[in-house]
Amino acid sequence: MPCRLVGRRIKPRRRSSSISEKFNTPEYQEFVKVGRWYTYLLGMASKTLANRLGYWVVDGWNAAYDLHVWGFHERKYSVEYVKIGIARVEELVREARKVLQ
Repeated sequence: MPCRLVGRRIKPRRRSSSISEKFNTPEYQEFVKVGRWYTYLLGMASKTLANRLGYWVVDGWNAAYDLHVWGFHERKYSVEYVKIGIARVEELVREARKVLQ
């Protein structure tokens, strides 16, 4: 089930929309064609959208992916390192909500 951020917790969300869907990016079209998002497609979509919307898209994506890999899977980051990355991800979420309204 898709999720949305609420404060620092994640809650289930009934309906999900993405800015890639809204702008019908080539990466979104590939997702529809193959039926799933691959990591490389998400990275490419962040760059496509950054060209259109601004640095915050790719900056937030890079921070989120970095936290996912090095903070979650590899467990190399302390809480202090995670806090720094969270600020960029929160900006991405805030700006994406504005775009989707």
